[in-house]
Amino acid sequence: MMDILPVEQRQSGFSLSYLGINIGVAVGPIVAGFLFNRYLKWLFIGDAITTAIAVFLVLVFIPTQKHEDIITGSADEQSEQGSLWAALARRPLVIVFLLLNVLYALTYAQHSFALPITLNQLFLDDGPRNFGFLMSVNAITCVAMTILITHLTRKLKPIQ
Repeated sequence: MMDILPVEQRQSGFSLSYLGINIGVAVGPIVAGFLFNRYLKWLFIGDAITTAIAVFLVLVFIPTQKHEDIITGSADEQSEQGSLWAALARRPLVIVFLLLNVLYALTYAQHSFALPITLNQLFLDDGPRNFGFLMSVNAITCVAMTILITHLTRKLKPIQ
């Protein structure tokens, strides 16, 4: 998205992407929760179909750009010279972000691993349906808050 969107459209582009992901996360678990116990095969068929649709949309609607055609908005966005390690050393905030992202990923992995097991123990056959419901409530909350937060922060720089 950074390569395709002009600087003034990036915040909206990121928000729209986040919104789309959360709409999928809101609908997907509800459908999966109801299909899991009786129609497991349809989960995989549905996943294949939605993946094929996504690939098609990207191939048709996302332009391929050469490196020299990539949109840059400021001196901060110019390509770095040298190794990855040298580029990271010049931007310690990126290192902090990466470390925090590792902690977030570990927490998120535990959530997606431990919560379904717990719900299965508590609710037996209704565990998958309840997990789907909880994930959908979470995603719907994210969608609603994204709309509000995007509106409230529209004049801030994306890094903020």
